Amino acid sequence: MSVLILGGYGNIGSMIARFLIEKSNVHVIVAGRRYTQAQAEANKYGERATAREIDVGSVENYDNVLTDVDLVVTCFDLPDDRFPRACLERSINYVDISAEPDVLSNIEALDDLAREHHTTALISVGLMPGISNLMAKHGVEKFGEAKRVDNVALLGLGEVFGSASANWTISHYGDRYAVNRIEINMGEEFGVRTAYRFAFADQYMIEKTLPIGEAFSWGCYDRVLSTHFIGLVRILRLGWLFRNPAFRNWLVSVIQKFRFGSDVFVLTSRVTGNLPGQVYQSWLRGKGEAKITALIATESILKLIQSRPPTGVYHSEQIFSLKTFIPLLSSEGVNFVESHGEW
Repeated sequence: MSVLILGGYGNIGSMIARFLIEKSNVHVIVAGRRYTQAQAEANKYGERATAREIDVGSVENYDNVLTDVDLVVTCFDLPDDRFPRACLERSINYVDISAEPDVLSNIEALDDLAREHHTTALISVGLMPGISNLMAKHGVEKFGEAKRVDNVALLGLGEVFGSASANWTISHYGDRYAVNRIEINMGEEFGVRTAYRFAFADQYMIEKTLPIGEAFSWGCYDRVLSTHFIGLVRILRLGWLFRNPAFRNWLVSVIQKFRFGSDVFVLTSRVTGNLPGQVYQSWLRGKGEAKITALIATESILKLIQSRPPTGVYHSEQIFSLKTFIPLLSSEGVNFVESHGEW
């Protein structure tokens, strides 16, 4: 069994490579545009890993890159559907950890192709989207259906963020919405916090996969002033500046060099039912958001390999339940608490 990791020398991709090698006997192919970096990462694992160079814009090279590959994991946002389409056409299972709604929608549209080639594509994998989808599903099941879901991610600024992840987050600082922020309980450690609307994909995806009226995703930081900085950017309409690649790269370098907070993260999902008084909320608290994202992705990949998943394109909540991942999360010191007690 060979697993090709596109972006396998990046922050998340390199951890997925390491966890796959530690937890299974698969052969890992570290792939990306920079062959020397891919080779350096693969060399860490001896015969268990090899490297391949790939430019996803060069369709003519897909045959060579995808030879003898059983499953592909993509760890950065693709510009279009050509690469996942090529994987499915070659009957290669596909996993994408993107948080970008447009990327996931492009892959969703390949459902018929996946079924035609008896292949599975799994999307909404990681923490948000991913575990946040499963937390919403768990809450909605309490009522059978729900009026509204609010998913919120609190991130510690002391976390070691990868460049791609930090760039994506910063690029959305200036996004504007009709309802721009909420006040929500983020658990005992942080209490009630202001969170700002963010373009996380889970809000758009669970509106399609769960029996709910509407869903919203929000974000905040462990440092209150850093959270309100997002609000200031939106009030002053400075989104154009944070969408500028040069400025964004500079800001990412500052964040990576000077860590302003802790490495704690909290996810919460608040589900409001259709009947008066129907409110359910759960929290997930841990440390090392990037590592946990990679572990969840690895566990999802291994479950696809070890089972016979249905063919087609699926979000995590359409195949898995939250309980599937609780033992793994608990072993990593991640605590799950519900509004009426601990699990």
